Amino acid sequence: MVTAPHRRARVVDDQGTNGPASLRDEQPLAHERGRVYSHVADHGPLPIAGLQGDLYPYDGRQFQQVLAVLGREGVLDVAQETVDADVDPALLGDPESASLRGSTLTLRPARGGDFRRLLDLIRSIAGGQRRGALDSVAREIVADGQLHRWDGDTGRVVYVATVDGRVRGWAHVATVPEISDDQAELAGGIAEGSRGEGIGSRLLQYTLDSAPTREHCRVFQQIPAGDDDAYQFLRKHGWHVESCGSNAAELRVVQDL
Repeated sequence: MVTAPHRRARVVDDQGTNGPASLRDEQPLAHERGRVYSHVADHGPLPIAGLQGDLYPYDGRQFQQVLAVLGREGVLDVAQETVDADVDPALLGDPESASLRGSTLTLRPARGGDFRRLLDLIRSIAGGQRRGALDSVAREIVADGQLHRWDGDTGRVVYVATVDGRVRGWAHVATVPEISDDQAELAGGIAEGSRGEGIGSRLLQYTLDSAPTREHCRVFQQIPAGDDDAYQFLRKHGWHVESCGSNAAELRVVQDL
């Protein structure tokens, strides 16, 4: 499994000092992510000036662009004058896009600029469906101050579905070593008004195909016993009920990989 040390990563908002984030700006730099990450993982932590001297001695502008992208994605920890590795971009995976009723659906790892909108979406879904498990995910992300973390023993990766750039769905895969080393917990949801369009099915498959998920033999979700919509959705995609939760108010729904 691709792993990296667990360190706290700075969350950079789209309106922060690194300037606005956009797929248009970041796509030409995508091929640089692995090269920069690998260098920092092998030799870091490094002074920012030292990293630039190693890889971009004559192109400070591109260096700043690449560094901003990797900071937003949460794969590098940029703190003061040093930079260190956090989560390998190969673990997070690449965006995928498709046409959706005249709009563009994009599935991708969450970025720092998604932070506030993502938390609002999680909380709105959790409140509307009375799903305390989802609210706990939001609290955990806030407490950590980062979207992704992975250290081989425990970790979390968050994916989003956007429609014409607006976050309309999310999925969260996490290791739960206290339960089992070969199982991962998956949670997620689609914004009200965007359901029934196939976004949830595509996001679920994208998450199941991700590198973190594939490292496990089984994934599970905890859903309210009365949430028939969630149950029917998962059942349609091959999941089955394994057991009731400790308070009989939740169902543990699983899928073997």
